[in-house]
Amino acid sequence: MNASELTYQALSPLVDNRVYPLFVPELADEMTPYIIYSQVSSTPYTTIDGITHHERVRMQIDIYGDDYDSVLALSTDVLDALDTIASSQHESTQYTADGGLYRAIIEYSFNHTTKPTEE
Repeated sequence: MNASELTYQALSPLVDNRVYPLFVPELADEMTPYIIYSQVSSTPYTTIDGITHHERVRMQIDIYGDDYDSVLALSTDVLDALDTIASSQHESTQYTADGGLYRAIIEYSFNHTTKPTEE
């Protein structure tokens, strides 16, 4: 499963599926809280036999909410959910106010598969 699918599956139950890659679509409701995720970087694993279709990917998770306490609580829930992704590693968390909303910025990395498995 790829990084986007893993991230969406882990986080969508926390915010009633208001989890989006890169930005909030115009047609999406603007209810908070919501989560935006983006891939920051990836490092492919290769062996002497060639490409493995596995990578270590670094993701950024932005959590938006109306009040500071709810963003703090949700960021804890997000970190717990990310622990369900195999080999995940929390790198940092920052808090800020952004456009009238509170935001938590979480960076983490984990392993994922870039090629779908054959069924």
